[in-house]
Amino acid sequence: MEWIDLGVPRPKEQPELYQPVKWDSEEVISLAMTKPNLTASVGAVMNRRRSSRRLESMPLSSLADLLATVSQVRDRLDTPYGFSIERRPTPSAGAIHPIHIVVEGPGIPWSHYEAKSHALSRLSNGHLLEPLGSACAEIIDAPNAWTLLFIAEPGRTAAKYAFAQSLVWRDAGVLQGTLAIAAEALDIGFCLLGLTGEPWASMLSENRLIGVGVALAGAR
Repeated sequence: MEWIDLGVPRPKEQPELYQPVKWDSEEVISLAMTKPNLTASVGAVMNRRRSSRRLESMPLSSLADLLATVSQVRDRLDTPYGFSIERRPTPSAGAIHPIHIVVEGPGIPWSHYEAKSHALSRLSNGHLLEPLGSACAEIIDAPNAWTLLFIAEPGRTAAKYAFAQSLVWRDAGVLQGTLAIAAEALDIGFCLLGLTGEPWASMLSENRLIGVGVALAGAR
């Protein structure tokens, strides 16, 4: 295997100004604000965590609980980068959180999770992601499960850091791993796939977005 040297990330002496991607969205679905009852110990959750390959239909409220537990914005701070940094339950390099979650499931077409407002925004160009469903079905046949597509916006991290690529990939892994643990704590079936979501994810905003992972979630 040939190892690709991604360099050593470091803060830039002079941060760059970056204009975040404006998602091409239509209908907004507000999600219920709940506080899931997470009573199990960390040890208990880790001991029983397993990937679930048999996934059934799960209500939108359960998906909302999972997204809120991991990604909901708790606080924001203005920066010289052109966008705010955010405090969320999941760690991120520089608190930048460049990984977006786009979901699709029963009755809900491809929609962008708005972490600040805890809502789903239906993507006007979501049809570009339709082939991803077939790609997932080739790995796990779970037509009633929710599909979670992780899409990176590398320009956000690159506004602060030189050699930012490895930070973006690490952020993607941390988010996906945290989702897997939170799903177990919420008794939700969860399975990460080997797919990145490419070439479809990058079609949503040419040269500014890229797919960095896919997962399925549903009732066991």
